[in-house]
Amino acid sequence: MINDIKIQEIFPVDFARVVLDVDHKKILNYTLKFVEKTDGYTTYHDKDMNEEWRNGLPELDVLAEDITEAARRFCDKTDRKMKEDTLLVMWASVYNQGKGHGAHVHRRSLLSGTYYPIGHETHSRIIFDSPYNFHTMHDTIDEKRLTQSYKPKEGDMLMWPSWLQHRVQEQIITSQSRVAISWNIDSRRA
Repeated sequence: MINDIKIQEIFPVDFARVVLDVDHKKILNYTLKFVEKTDGYTTYHDKDMNEEWRNGLPELDVLAEDITEAARRFCDKTDRKMKEDTLLVMWASVYNQGKGHGAHVHRRSLLSGTYYPIGHETHSRIIFDSPYNFHTMHDTIDEKRLTQSYKPKEGDMLMWPSWLQHRVQEQIITSQSRVAISWNIDSRRA
């Protein structure tokens, strides 16, 4: 005979959605125009190009301050330690037809996130994989519980621990490019 049974989830993953109040259109237009003159879809892989993009970014100071403040609040609410000497690294990605991004994590960072200066119904989703996804073995848990996806909305910024695996679905045909400004934050290293 069973006297009691309680079902509860353990080891949840901290995740945040923040709505930013910056000039999304200015940031969007600048980023689209900047990435047009590159060969790729992202400024991430070219340090000089990324620095040039970042230095010309409208409202850079406000955006950087908002990201840092949101990260501090996230850390406070989730019992993480964020030191005063933070380092924020940002880059832009523009997804047009056929572009996506495979599953990855952001090593050597505390928190990662993405800000969306535009959201469109045809934009591809960002998908987050459960940390136990590859350890379920014979468990018959519904596959829908192993991933969470999010469709970008204008002004939204998503934030998560850098070890959380994520990916971006391939972009289908759209009249409007999917633009993401991603970032990592951590303490400075010597």
